[in-house]
Amino acid sequence: MTKQAFVKKCPGNKNSKGESAEWCIVDHNTGKILSSHKTEEAAKSHRRDMEIHKKKGMYKQLIKRKLAYMMQTQNPSVINSPAMPKSYQRFNDDKAKEIIVWIRQLKGMDKNQIKDEIISKFNISDEDAERLYYEAYPDGLSSQEEELIEYFEQILPQQQCPQFLDDAIVIVIQQDEPSQLEQYGAEDEASALFLDFLNSMLHSRKLIQ
Repeated sequence: MTKQAFVKKCPGNKNSKGESAEWCIVDHNTGKILSSHKTEEAAKSHRRDMEIHKKKGMYKQLIKRKLAYMMQTQNPSVINSPAMPKSYQRFNDDKAKEIIVWIRQLKGMDKNQIKDEIISKFNISDEDAERLYYEAYPDGLSSQEEELIEYFEQILPQQQCPQFLDDAIVIVIQQDEPSQLEQYGAEDEASALFLDFLNSMLHSRKLIQ
């Protein structure tokens, strides 16, 4: 049976505003505090929302769709890559699979770093590296980004989630003030982490300056 996050009293814990928030939702596997609340009732209510969305898997998919739309808006070729080049055909299935497996084992690298690595190691063209990258990660997300999305699924506000995601994307692209996210009841730490994540995704793909 998969262990779920649980509510725990954390004496002395404070939120980013310095306010007392001693009721925490804690990850069973890592012991990491996912969110903190002023009352036990608020913490339990948030945990129930988390579990509902986690079981359905809807929130994670919504986040991924919003991210894909964000990148496509900035550059339509990022996700919808062109047809496979002829040079790709020189790889046999075993060779392609070897490279794809190797790509998935690379950790802590963005797309461009991964491409540089496989171009150097396997002596392939940039075009081939591009196709193999999307073979390894069809939706354009690295394994590290996938893990972060699973984390955000747990800590971002569940109510009005489409609007929260849309506003967060606008803030990053237009470099607006993040204060408008407060209306959704998001923890300051959660909002800041998500905005940093969006910034990192766009910068790593050279979609913003």
